[in-house]
Amino acid sequence: MLKTLQKPESSPEIRWILPNRSLNIRLLTTLLFLFPGLLQAQEKLPLKLLFSGLEGAVAIDRSPMGELFILEADRHRILKTDSLGNPMERFGSRGDGSQQFDQPSDIEVTNGMRLYVADPGNQRIQLLDRRFNHVASMSFEGTRSQRSTPLRATKIAVSNEGFLYAYNVVDHKIYRFDSYGRPDPAFNLELSATVTELTTFHLSANALWVADPEQAVIHRYSLTGQYLNFVGGFDQLIEMEGTSDAAWLLTRQTLFRCDLSFKQCQSLSLPEKDYIDLAIVGTRIYLLTSQSLYTLTL
Repeated sequence: MLKTLQKPESSPEIRWILPNRSLNIRLLTTLLFLFPGLLQAQEKLPLKLLFSGLEGAVAIDRSPMGELFILEADRHRILKTDSLGNPMERFGSRGDGSQQFDQPSDIEVTNGMRLYVADPGNQRIQLLDRRFNHVASMSFEGTRSQRSTPLRATKIAVSNEGFLYAYNVVDHKIYRFDSYGRPDPAFNLELSATVTELTTFHLSANALWVADPEQAVIHRYSLTGQYLNFVGGFDQLIEMEGTSDAAWLLTRQTLFRCDLSFKQCQSLSLPEKDYIDLAIVGTRIYLLTSQSLYTLTL
């Protein structure tokens, strides 16, 4: 989870910008073009292939114990490995049963005791325990206000308080569910006025971060859905991850490590691959493509 990023003092480096958003995006892009040193480059680090043979992998997450959970959409299953990439368990098959999936799209491991899996083909989000037993399903079925809108969540995130946030690709909105799987009628974040294209979002202690690669920015909302500000300069942003002292941002050929104020960012140049997701365990970074899992050590 990304920690709270405080608004820094005025700086010539990457900094938080308040609306007017369209004008500020153009100004920031010009500054980055004229002064490319704002993003400090580092030497390219080699990737190590842990294993290949995945089929349509779409997401990876890690438990507090360092275990990895990889979601394979084309196999409709979860692959659990140790921190070295050695397979430990495989779970799931195609179907609409309580322990089946239909093209799953995202996974949140939380504390390792509760696993959430976005299951858009079945218009639900499944909650599983650590042994992959079905606990509950979250959907709009039976709710009066969203009964006509299917829930096809492509991205999910869980707050420290146990609220589940889900991006519904059908109506370009983020919804919130409580720990019992009930939709929160007071929360309905409409993104159309701000976000052109959502690739990922993450939660910090008191903010929701939404990546928009088309505008090369990350928008920041409060956990109640109020727009706050944004930070720009990250083209083709694919995924975000956070540690206790840094924010990590993955693009097609670059991994950025930013301080938690976003005043300075360093970049690691990566071999160009079709990256989908990343996970961080200690000093080890895992990079996922649809077919393979790679790692690098800092």
